[in-house]
Amino acid sequence: MPMKTAPVLYGALICLALLVPIASRAESGDSCNFNPPSPLLLPKAYAKQAFRSEKDNRAVEFAQIDKDVGLEIHLSQCADFIIAEFILILPRDAGATRDKQYWLDFAAVEIGRLKTKDPQANADLLAFLKKAATNSSRRDIFSACRDGSFAEAGQCSWDSLGGFIFEVRATPSAFRISATRYVSG
Repeated sequence: MPMKTAPVLYGALICLALLVPIASRAESGDSCNFNPPSPLLLPKAYAKQAFRSEKDNRAVEFAQIDKDVGLEIHLSQCADFIIAEFILILPRDAGATRDKQYWLDFAAVEIGRLKTKDPQANADLLAFLKKAATNSSRRDIFSACRDGSFAEAGQCSWDSLGGFIFEVRATPSAFRISATRYVSG
């Protein structure tokens, strides 16, 4: 996978996350007044579990969900959007010979068995992961809009009500398997 796609994907998500708060601040002179994100995982469900609130209605939840599997959940929300990015982190040697379909299946299983406050909260993301390989025109990043239309990752129109993104990023020490759902409207 070309490493240059990660900054493009991340840039698109950051733009999406920042556009609404900037516009609403300009209109009201105030930061986003939407409720800040709250933890998705059940309290004390995993080792090393923590939740950190950040500026601009953002938060990160951390957990060790298995011996070699870490989890980060990046959350962001405001009046017009909600973003949840699930990042599964494995040591680099754990998946050196794996293909995209393996990682899609792995993400679906791991996200599907997360101990969350709302057991149905990830049903739409899991449905996307199960068919992502057949519905995407790119080989390095899989994406789909909620209404079934296609757009580049992070670029679904407001009319489509948001979308989903899947990507595997390899760093020198780890694989970062990212599955994102975003709702807009």
